Amino acid sequence: MRFALLFLQLTNRGIHPGLLFLSAVEPLLGTFLLGGEALNLGVFVGIGNGLALLLVFHQLFGTL
Repeated sequence: MRFALLFLQLTNRGIHPGLLFLSAVEPLLGTFLLGGEALNLGVFVGIGNGLALLLVFHQLFGTL
């Protein structure tokens, strides 16, 4: 229930739901993939999460 409310609040502020989904799924993907593929995926998803966090702060506080 809390997650649903948070999800609605963030989407009402214009944050794309895909960003939340990506940050929630990333740890699961990292555990299932092994070797270089997991490392590459982790790097790309990590960068994506960093950008998503910047977007979240920008949407919530109006500043970077």
